[in-house]
Amino acid sequence: MSLMKYRISFILLILTASLPVRAQLQIKPPPAQGFERRIRKYIDTLSIIDTHEHLVGPEMLADGFFLDFSLLLLQNGYDDLISAGMPDALYDKLFNEELQPSAKWEIVEPWWQNSFNTSFNRIILYGIRHFYGIDDLNASTVGPLSEKIRKAYETNWFDRILLDSCRIKYLIKDGNHMPGRDVYVKYEKRFDDWLLLRSKFGIDSLAIQQLDPIYSIDDLEKSLTLAFEKELKKGMIAVKVFTSYYRTLNFEKVDKESAKKVFRSLVNGDMDFRMEMKDAKPLQDYLFHHLMSLALKYDMPVAIQSLGPP
Repeated sequence: MSLMKYRISFILLILTASLPVRAQLQIKPPPAQGFERRIRKYIDTLSIIDTHEHLVGPEMLADGFFLDFSLLLLQNGYDDLISAGMPDALYDKLFNEELQPSAKWEIVEPWWQNSFNTSFNRIILYGIRHFYGIDDLNASTVGPLSEKIRKAYETNWFDRILLDSCRIKYLIKDGNHMPGRDVYVKYEKRFDDWLLLRSKFGIDSLAIQQLDPIYSIDDLEKSLTLAFEKELKKGMIAVKVFTSYYRTLNFEKVDKESAKKVFRSLVNGDMDFRMEMKDAKPLQDYLFHHLMSLALKYDMPVAIQSLGPP
């Protein structure tokens, strides 16, 4: 009797398992040929709102050392090359020293060979093929590619790629205001010079930037207020808190007297003295809450980078 029950249950199980398959096959006929092209055509009509970018504007590129193929290796290119074993010091040379493309390629090549097949570096290869007509990145192509990049940036190439090729409606840039592109480039601003303050040099640098001396904690608060209001006038759309790479995000409510003690220790210290982050925390926390009060006053959104501290 138990064997009969087992057989009946097994048959029912098979029949039940087969039902969804039959039903699925009969729900709808297969799509007409060319559905991939139809999907692609529809996607190409969509406008994009890009919520996070680290773009370098043409004006800044004109004054730098990387208006060549190395421009393609910024940002995510850094992670792939460093993961492949490239030392930071060598990577920095690409952007901080005046080197010919051939000399840069000698630096890059060993690490490129170890990372050319990552998703980001494959996008680089796709881009140079479709935008510059160059099939590969190697010793024989970095010179012609660099020349094409330089010539492209003598035109409105930057805007054409973003607006026409990428169909960007607007983007949010992490960093500074990009003059002349307010219609489609918005930006969020960091105030790390205050939130990571831990040296006399840092205080003096803020004073020099604003041409206004900082003798007290009130002066320091005022400097942050002035910087905030200046960015408001430029069109800042959000405050960016980027400190989690360097310190905890536990910004405690600190009384002014505790912040003053740290401030006095800094202004009375040597120019090369840097306080430990944990000791500077009361002053940083105090300034963070002042920044949040400004954001509340002006109804300004705050974006907090949540990566944990080292």
